[in-house]
Amino acid sequence: MLLNYRRKTDPQGRRIVTIRQAISRWAPPSENDTAAYVNTVARRLGVDPDAPLDWGYAETLTGMARAIVTHENSRAPRDFPADWYSPEHYHRAAMMALGLTEV
Repeated sequence: MLLNYRRKTDPQGRRIVTIRQAISRWAPPSENDTAAYVNTVARRLGVDPDAPLDWGYAETLTGMARAIVTHENSRAPRDFPADWYSPEHYHRAAMMALGLTEV
């Protein structure tokens, strides 16, 4: 899903390249506290929410997925990893999405 945003545009017709653009499209203000969502994801990735990202890196996809899953689901239950899934699970999913490992 995150890789699909490389082909999408924001409401102004600009290609989606920032966290703010991606989250605003994924979680529009009419349905979410988009500003809080953007800030949470950007803080977790350690980047400016308006800085262009390279969606072709596993680290970017992994960080985005972990932040989105945690934001959407809140804290994981006690018996789960902190971000709901193991870091290895997120990394493998990113690698598969990028075609860098077999499914």
